[in-house]
Amino acid sequence: MHPRLIDALGTVPVEILGARDYLVVYRDEEQVRALQPNMALLSEMDKFAVSVTAPASGTISSRDFSLRLAAWRKIR
Repeated sequence: MHPRLIDALGTVPVEILGARDYLVVYRDEEQVRALQPNMALLSEMDKFAVSVTAPASGTISSRDFSLRLAAWRKIR
């Protein structure tokens, strides 16, 4: 994990998974909606993109999960 990922997101997640991208899991949809990520720090990450997700609460939507994505690198 990149040492500044949590700083860039501003909130400690439940879990961080990494492959080509980071998948960051939060407790609930409200946490995902409230994120105000530092895009300058996110652009320094060592992965192609950072996705954040959480189970949907049902109070905001009827979906199964909530997802936000930040991507900044070109695929070569």
